[in-house]
Amino acid sequence: MILTFDIGNANIVMCCVEAGERLCRFVLSTNQMRTADEYSVVMGLLAKKNGVDLLRAEGSIIASVVPQLTGVIADAVMLCTGSAPLIVGPGVRSGLNIRTDTPSDLGGDLVAAAVAAIDRYPLPCIVIDRGT
Repeated sequence: MILTFDIGNANIVMCCVEAGERLCRFVLSTNQMRTADEYSVVMGLLAKKNGVDLLRAEGSIIASVVPQLTGVIADAVMLCTGSAPLIVGPGVRSGLNIRTDTPSDLGGDLVAAAVAAIDRYPLPCIVIDRGT
């Protein structure tokens, strides 16, 4: 099982995925005042309610457009799973040829969406992100 996190300005979307199928999906409000302990408790309770044991996670990945929360969620994932997540960002090999002068300005959510689109659909294709 893989845990995925999309940290946006309004919401954090967490999915548990196994063998390419989504087991469950949770939406948490983005709150920069919450601690890693608070987020880990909420994640653990939501997972347990849906019959998912987060300790079974083989890995996790975070795409974030809220840098102040990236480390907090990474720490929460560590508390829940015992392992550090992969954080999508500059330097992570995605297979995309990103041609921009400032790659750090490109949100990890867009990179993850583009990689998923390449995997699932014939190219060329268009990806539309409706985040804020």
